[in-house]
Amino acid sequence: MNSGRRIIRQEDNRKKKKRKKNQATDSNAPRIIVTAIVTIAVIIMIVVGYEQLRPIRMLTVGNEKVYLSDLMFDVFSAEQTYGSMDEFYKSMNGVSVWDAEIGEGMTGSDAARNEVEETTTKREVVYQKAVQEGYTLTDEEKETIEKDVDEARKALTVKQKLIGGLSAKKIRAIKEKDAIAKRYEEDKREAYPIDQATLTADISKEDLRQYDVQYYSVSFQTGETDEEGNPVPMSDEEKAELKKELEAVYATAETAEDFTKLLPEEEPEPTPSAEATEEAEDGEEEATPAPTATPSPVTYSGDTNFIESEDTFLSEEVRTKVKAMENDAISELLEDENGYYFVKMINNNSTERYDTEVENAITAEKDRLFAEEYDKMTDEIEVDTNIEEWDKLDFGNITL
Repeated sequence: MNSGRRIIRQEDNRKKKKRKKNQATDSNAPRIIVTAIVTIAVIIMIVVGYEQLRPIRMLTVGNEKVYLSDLMFDVFSAEQTYGSMDEFYKSMNGVSVWDAEIGEGMTGSDAARNEVEETTTKREVVYQKAVQEGYTLTDEEKETIEKDVDEARKALTVKQKLIGGLSAKKIRAIKEKDAIAKRYEEDKREAYPIDQATLTADISKEDLRQYDVQYYSVSFQTGETDEEGNPVPMSDEEKAELKKELEAVYATAETAEDFTKLLPEEEPEPTPSAEATEEAEDGEEEATPAPTATPSPVTYSGDTNFIESEDTFLSEEVRTKVKAMENDAISELLEDENGYYFVKMINNNSTERYDTEVENAITAEKDRLFAEEYDKMTDEIEVDTNIEEWDKLDFGNITL
């Protein structure tokens, strides 16, 4: 009987121990769950922190890896340039420059990204080629770079200064590479054997003869339209009045010391007197400005030019008369379907337009030759672009 009681007692003790163990397990469950959650959160923070802080390779040029921080000043510069047009795009198109389509299937953000990628790649390739050929910074370049770095840092906000890639060290590194790469390219371009005669044979000096003029005019445009939206023509009487206005100015042209100042200077808009303003404030009478003179319909157009082959400057009849003028001569009153004019010839045989076309042709040829040379550089110096990382860059939201 006692043996039976011991067995029962032992069974009861086992049940009590089991209940205590289950209770302990149940009481530890919340603690275990919290610990697991905290552990997972820490792991996530570590992973995210690593992703944010790890060096992001954007390019490998030759044996040199280029990270995002190495080109952050390029990113900043592009965002500043495009960002300066943001208000204009919003007012004109109702959309930010970063979202606006500025090319076929390309937004402003895409364009800025492509620009930075191309600029950075070219600088790194040309810089490495220049270093291979013994190029180093000159003392003058070093001095200029230090000034540029100081100016660049001053232009940054406090928040921007905390961006690692916008440190003085990083900005200086970019500017040093820029200076060497640009000087190397300039030296190459200057050394190209350009056959100017052959290159510019199709550029006509006769067709590009430029006439530099200054002139005064009155327009026959009324600025009014009829019910159908057609311009309302000016009456002969109104044209006659305009002619008198221009003749009055023309009468002073021959004797004037300065042909550009035949019209009276515009006077500032008059303001009510202090006494009149006080009276208006006291409710005695409304302050009104003094009457202003009617503005002259005569317009001055200075430093204007056209070329021999041009057919848009005034009418053909007027152009023919102007082309026949000697330097410093003042024409008679001229008329075409748009108004009356008198013109002063400044230079009837300027080569400015011809010289510009020649220079443009030479520049284009040098661009072509250096592009060919750059292609050879990229055959020699391997470039590996990390497209995946470039595509992640959201221009307009990086340094601004």
